[in-house]
Amino acid sequence: KVFCLDALTGVQIWNYTTIDTVTSSPTIVDGRVYVGSFGARVYCLDAMTGAHIWNRTTGGAVDSSPAVVGGKVYVGSNDGIVHCLDAATGEPVWDCIAGLSIFSSPVVVDNKLYVGADNGTFYCLDAMFGTVIWKHYVGGSVYSSPAVANGRVYVGSENGQIICFYTLTGEWAWNQTIGATDSSPAVADNKVYIGSSDNKVYCYDATTGLPVWT
Repeated sequence: KVFCLDALTGVQIWNYTTIDTVTSSPTIVDGRVYVGSFGARVYCLDAMTGAHIWNRTTGGAVDSSPAVVGGKVYVGSNDGIVHCLDAATGEPVWDCIAGLSIFSSPVVVDNKLYVGADNGTFYCLDAMFGTVIWKHYVGGSVYSSPAVANGRVYVGSENGQIICFYTLTGEWAWNQTIGATDSSPAVADNKVYIGSSDNKVYCYDATTGLPVWT
């Protein structure tokens, strides 16, 4: 189910039953809720009432959380494809085959889409057409969702790395070794923060990659 609760009281306003488990996080844009489900579907619901507007079937479970930008919905699926759908109708705009499975949630900035895949590759795609601008093999599955700030993109991987790329060229800016991580980095005040399977939270200088604290 997808639930809508009153933010002040916690009282349930509505719920909508999907055909399978929901691990995708909902995205709310212009009065609509977009969310994936294990039933290989992306749903669009009315945010006020929970009424079904559309759903689109993919070739695998959708753990990825949708990004909704410029009237398009971008989401990864366990069919190994990044799907771009029309936000109003759910009709396919483009597909890009990017890996074995895609758990990572895409981020769209300046008409570029950033996402990781289970095959250990991190991608930068053209958000308009779905073509690959650049990609890098990072050595381990990427379940982490990227963070983009100040011309750089940050992402964690299962081989125990946090990696920083330049968004324009895809060049490797820096990387640091941590424990295997599904955690998605956060960037603020020129610092990048990420959690790890080694029971630690790390803070690095976002420009240089030098450790600030652990």
